[in-house]
Amino acid sequence: MKLALALALCAAALAQNSRRDLFDETVPIPRNQWRAIRVAVTERPATLHCRFRVEQGDSTIRALVVTAGDVELFRNGQPFRRLAQTEAGRDGSLELRISRPGDYRLLIDNRTTGGEAVRLNLKAWLDFREGESFAARELPSETRRMVLGLSLVWLLVAGGWPGWKIWRAWRRRREALRGFHLGQF
Repeated sequence: MKLALALALCAAALAQNSRRDLFDETVPIPRNQWRAIRVAVTERPATLHCRFRVEQGDSTIRALVVTAGDVELFRNGQPFRRLAQTEAGRDGSLELRISRPGDYRLLIDNRTTGGEAVRLNLKAWLDFREGESFAARELPSETRRMVLGLSLVWLLVAGGWPGWKIWRAWRRRREALRGFHLGQF
């Protein structure tokens, strides 16, 4: 009975942890400006959900997801890699499956039409699936060779030294017994 209750409590705790709210606010974004929201995925794979709706103002907004390293490129107007993006509009939503650990940014951009300042309702959250973890990756070939070589050296040292000592002791013992015959007694 106690075990069943403990299992039920653990299942309830896991179910509660399957969603993490990142943002749920009304946000003002000035004309020709943008805002970044940090999204850190470290525990396990997750799906990033984002929904926005312009409540005040005539500008169109777009939402983008980029890596933390691409934010500076975005800021400077240089080419950058978009992991996900919505069309410019007065409302929108996006979903992105994040399968690699890392630091990401959700960008809300009010620079699409050069319009006016807006107030928008923004919701963002991470949704975790049960039982998933980050997949093991394969090591690069150079690293694999280095690990294999070091492992072999360690095997030779760790097994070779005691093996050599045992072999030497066995050989000495065998040579000592060669001169000994049962008929001598």
